[in-house]
Order: sequence, then C-alpha cells, then structure tokens
Amino acid sequence: MAFPGTGKIWMNGSLVDWKDAKIHIGSHIVHYGSGVFEGARCYDTLGGSACFRLDAHIRRLMDSARIYRMEPKYGVQELTDAIFETINANGFRACYIRPIVYRGYDSLGVNPLPCPVDVAIMVWEWGAYFTKEAIEEGLDVKISTWARNAPNTTPGMPSARNTARQPYASAMRPARSAPTHAPMGAPSEKIVSAMGRRSGGK
Repeated sequence: MAFPGTGKIWMNGSLVDWKDAKIHIGSHIVHYGSGVFEGARCYDTLGGSACFRLDAHIRRLMDSARIYRMEPKYGVQELTDAIFETINANGFRACYIRPIVYRGYDSLGVNPLPCPVDVAIMVWEWGAYFTKEAIEEGLDVKISTWARNAPNTTPGMPSARNTARQPYASAMRPARSAPTHAPMGAPSEKIVSAMGRRSGGK
C-alpha cells in the first residue's frame, strides 16, 4: 500500500510535515543499517481507538536499542505519549504505527558511537495485509532461497539490518506468483519449517 504523502511525522520531539521528514544521506543508518523499530497497530473499537499491546512494543523497542548500544533521550512514557500525539495529529481512528530509533548524521565508520541517536514515529492507514479471499481460502507461500540469519550472527530483534533480507526475498517472486514468502532457517538452526497451501496443498 502506497504512502499517502501527507500528514505529520514525529521526529526528535517535534511534529513535522510528511514531506519534510528527511535525514542526511550520510546518516549512519543509511550505510550500516544501525536502527531498530517496532510495528504496532491502533484499532477503531466500540470503546474508541485503542493501541494493541503498545506498552510491550515500546518496551521491546527500548530493549532492542540498548542491545545496539543506543540510548534514546526519550523514555517509555514519552514515546507512548508521542505516539498518541502523532495519531491525533493525523486524525486517525485506526492506523499502523512505526517507531524507529536510529543512528543519525555525524561521521561514517564501523564505530557508530559518535553518531547521535535519533527517534521518529510514523503512522498511516494500512488495512489488512492479505485480501479477504486469501484469508478465507488460503494462500500460496514461496520458500525463499534466502535464509534467516543464524541466531549468533546479529541480535534477533526487529532492526534495519535484520530485515534487509525481506525485500530481496520478495523481489525473487515471479510476477503474479505467491503473494508472500517464508525464509528458511539458518543452517545452524535445528528446526526448519516449510509452509504450503492451507487449502488442500502439501
């Protein structure tokens, strides 16, 4: 689903216009993938808008940042409030929530510590990932030739570096073939699972 291209994005304590949410090409995250993120959702319920397990998502985001030696200058409550502020600023009753903590612009090199730790929060309306037909009848899943990183390769939390394999695997699907893919386990992992068609497939 394409971005709307309008609305507000929270960046380092301020709401900025969507078109102005920019970082420098020399930012550390662009070259080394030094960022961690979460994906959460806000739902439109009978009792009003509600974010599903937002507290757990923010705690995991903070834990991920610490493992990558990044200390955001905003705490759990501040980030939670910032998410609510961003949702309200965009007038959404339901939306996808993407907070990200990343190394910004200072210098380039394998040592990330000189670079500042920046934080941004995006929200946008994003419906069901699969079509109603796929959910009800099952869907085809291609086993990607790209494997997941071994558990002892990089920390296993959601990060810009770990998820880089997903676009590669997606691009390998032929046009109009399986709508999604499942990466195989790394060679060092004990269990490798394969997925097929839920509707009578192997």
